[in-house]
Amino acid sequence: MSQICSFSLCFTLFYIYIVYQHNTNLTENIFSQFCVIFNLFSYLCGANFGANFLCKIKVSEMDYSSFKAPTVNFLHDTRRALKDGTCPVKLVVYFDRQKKRYDTKITLSVEEWEKINAPKLRDITLKEKKTGLESLKIKAADSIKMLGEDFTFNTFEQLFFEKEIKKTAEKQSVYAIFEDYIEKLKKEKRIGTAGSYNDAMKSLRTFAPKLTFKEVTVPFLETYEQFMIKNGRSVTTIGIYLRSLRTIINIARAEKIMPNEKYPFGMKSHKKYEIPRANNIKKALDETAITKIINYDPLTEDEAKARDLWLFSFFCNGMNMADIFSLKYENINGEFIYFHRKKTIRTRKIQEPIEIFISKPVASIIERWGNEARRQKNYIFGVFNDTMTAEEIFLKTHHTIRSINAYMKRIALRLGIDAKITTYVARHSWATTLLRKGISTAYISKGFGHASFSTTEQYLGGFTQDQKKNAANLLTNLAYK
Repeated sequence: MSQICSFSLCFTLFYIYIVYQHNTNLTENIFSQFCVIFNLFSYLCGANFGANFLCKIKVSEMDYSSFKAPTVNFLHDTRRALKDGTCPVKLVVYFDRQKKRYDTKITLSVEEWEKINAPKLRDITLKEKKTGLESLKIKAADSIKMLGEDFTFNTFEQLFFEKEIKKTAEKQSVYAIFEDYIEKLKKEKRIGTAGSYNDAMKSLRTFAPKLTFKEVTVPFLETYEQFMIKNGRSVTTIGIYLRSLRTIINIARAEKIMPNEKYPFGMKSHKKYEIPRANNIKKALDETAITKIINYDPLTEDEAKARDLWLFSFFCNGMNMADIFSLKYENINGEFIYFHRKKTIRTRKIQEPIEIFISKPVASIIERWGNEARRQKNYIFGVFNDTMTAEEIFLKTHHTIRSINAYMKRIALRLGIDAKITTYVARHSWATTLLRKGISTAYISKGFGHASFSTTEQYLGGFTQDQKKNAANLLTNLAYK
């Protein structure tokens, strides 16, 4: 009877397989009939029949495309027998006409595989292995359920095997990645950058209290931009916030949380969202204003130090204040200062120091305000000290810059300079003054420590009216030769 049943079953299965292979639109009804026939013959032919079937049938011959949700099963991989005669048991996940096999760390002989599904299993070792397999199957099913429609093999693996992102479903939250990245920045002592990302996250949360990566689309970003405009945000601020969000989206792409085809940023002409860029008014001072500042006689010592630190930036390639405050005597070698920009030290694989000649004005400022104890490890201007934490350095930097800007504002009023004279203006003024003197953009870019000319060009001011007149006269003279 058993042999007849087995023969009939094999014939039935072979028939269904042929029909199914030639008809990819086979309905769930036919597949259900297959399951009924299989269960009936399993019952007639004995409980071990199902185990034998699962052991011997090739998974590649089974198509699970009629199932919308992923399914899980086990495969006894007899192709790879170990030295002890056992074969590994693989967890197999089927989804969207694809399958992936995962090692369970459990091995069984062919006989053990046939016995493991027996209703009355007495072997203690086999019972333990069976319990282990059942636990893995439940865990896999729970992981699939948690991921829901966001299931991919990659996200399943991260969740199931508890990799770096332990709760992938939870990590679908944009704010979870934001918070993790902000903590990372704080650990790297990038306090200012962490604050900027925190501001961006707060703004985004005001617009969308709950946000997943699949919700970050081109229409979403366009609506968020309009929201910020209505709330009085400048184009510069909008750009900063959206570039922060773009970084978070890029992290999600790297972690395979967001598929590349869903990436919303790019050129508008490619039907992507393009981050707006502000065309800021150039902030450089002309030579007359700079000469007035150089010749100004300060009223107090604090005002004198603020003016000199501003001039130090102007004479030293527009060095920003955080880098000036970080200078130590070890940065001086002969007639030059060598330093790395704090802003880019983590973003460049090859770190080439910026080299600045110590001109007479620079030497004079170091002599006047430099630390009396000129040991190599001492800070030159004494704004920082070695006991300060990263947070204290950040706060001290911003407090000192605000103080310098306040003094320079008063100086501008006394000198009749109708322009802002912030520390940022010193940087622009160094570049623009050299450009108007005929120095190449390449030299200025190198002096700034920029990686590309396009970044440098954003700093350069326009040409003066006299320069424009001279350029026009060069062409006009052709007509009157």
